[in-house]
Amino acid sequence: MTRRGAILFALLGVAWGIPYLLIKVAVAQLDPAMLVLARTVIAAVVLLPFALYLNWPLGSIMVAVAAVFGGLTTLVINKTETLQRTVERHYSDLAERASDTLGNVALVQGFARVEAEVTGLRTIADDLLAAQIPVLSWWAVVAVLTRASTTLTMLGIFVAGVTLHFQGRATIGDIVKLTGTSRNTLKQHFRQLVA
Repeated sequence: MTRRGAILFALLGVAWGIPYLLIKVAVAQLDPAMLVLARTVIAAVVLLPFALYLNWPLGSIMVAVAAVFGGLTTLVINKTETLQRTVERHYSDLAERASDTLGNVALVQGFARVEAEVTGLRTIADDLLAAQIPVLSWWAVVAVLTRASTTLTMLGIFVAGVTLHFQGRATIGDIVKLTGTSRNTLKQHFRQLVA
């Protein structure tokens, strides 16, 4: 391995290893949603320019899809934030009612209030589920859209790639590079950089 190759290999190891070193700190200090957002933004900042460098017309499809799905995710986060506050209020009500009921079991049994307490707990649980379902539904939409984004990106790159190929502006190799259908694509690029 050449000196340049060794340096690039070491830089790759550092870039790849730093997230694993910091994950313990990040998990303890950051909200999981914030951690996922940070990882996604970092990946986009690194990978989208690389895709544009390889073939800007095809890479621009990735940039457009990332922008659209980032906007949709932001919309869902804003929509569910207020809904989640309502859910948390219901969780607090349920915990308060359950602790009061369980803390006063002798009193509840002694005054034959078991049915009233069970009805009260059931009502709070029903309210909680009624508030939670819309939040879960919005996040299900995001999960489906996230899965769909990969398919739509590949389809867009394929259609645009074929069009650009017939215009002589892209090769089949460019399409394969950006769709990732070749297992050795990154390995080949790394070897070219090292050589």
